[in-house]
Amino acid sequence: MAKNNAGPGEGKTTKAEAVRTAIREGKDGPAEGVAFIKERFGLEVSNAAFSSYKNAEKMKAAASPAPRVKHAAPANPPARNGTAGDPVELARAVKALVARHGAAAVADMAKVFE
Repeated sequence: MAKNNAGPGEGKTTKAEAVRTAIREGKDGPAEGVAFIKERFGLEVSNAAFSSYKNAEKMKAAASPAPRVKHAAPANPPARNGTAGDPVELARAVKALVARHGAAAVADMAKVFE
């Protein structure tokens, strides 16, 4: 009669479970997988069915989302009131603007925000 290695209370082993077990045991070719399933579980599975179940498992594994990577928070996040975080960096940015455009032009730029 058919062997079924399911434990007590587990019910019958499905063909899909048998294919997963065969693959875990290293029997991932259709011929060797079918022979393994017949011997171990007493189930009749065709080579095509074995390949189909194997492909379905592969597709399920590929469809699983990759674990999300949490990125580190920026060292000086902008303040919630609309100002940038580090005053020293702001002063350096203004100094660079003055060097590039001149003090009068930077003063005119600041007047736009009044």
